[in-house]
Amino acid sequence: ITVTLTMTVQSVEFYSSLAWLAPSYTARGWGASHAGYLLSAFTAAQLVSGLLGPALTDRITDHRVLLLGASALGLIGQLGLWLAPGAAPWAWALVLGFGQGASFALGLVLMVDYARTPSASARLAGMAFFVSYTLASFGPATLGALRDATGGFTAVWMTLALLMVVQLGLCALLRPGLR
Repeated sequence: ITVTLTMTVQSVEFYSSLAWLAPSYTARGWGASHAGYLLSAFTAAQLVSGLLGPALTDRITDHRVLLLGASALGLIGQLGLWLAPGAAPWAWALVLGFGQGASFALGLVLMVDYARTPSASARLAGMAFFVSYTLASFGPATLGALRDATGGFTAVWMTLALLMVVQLGLCALLRPGLR
């Protein structure tokens, strides 16, 4: 259940950030193409960390270290977008992308870490993906409703930062040997 909850929070974070990063900056007066480049930087950072994160699992046996590090990067990015969106938007997008890319890729590693057999891994992955993607599909729309209700993006990024704290807590529970 902890793996599924971790993947659910990570998926809500990712899809909501993907949906609202560019619009939050067009609302701040950025041109659509400039905001699109910001989204591209966010995505490029995910690509890099998504490849690097699992590669480090061969060297670091307690994967919580990597998961907590990735989640901390995500939290820094979310906090920046919430509390200081105009201060360093490119930095926030990159840091958030590094955190979310690694979190997703490391989440895939969890499917192997917490299963005893290949068939158990497949069952865990099936459950985790079904639950996480189903619940995550509500994230962007729910945060869009929050944005509409509040008239801005501050509450959206605050909510995502708070969810990242939940993700940190869940990652801390994923100790080696947990079945």
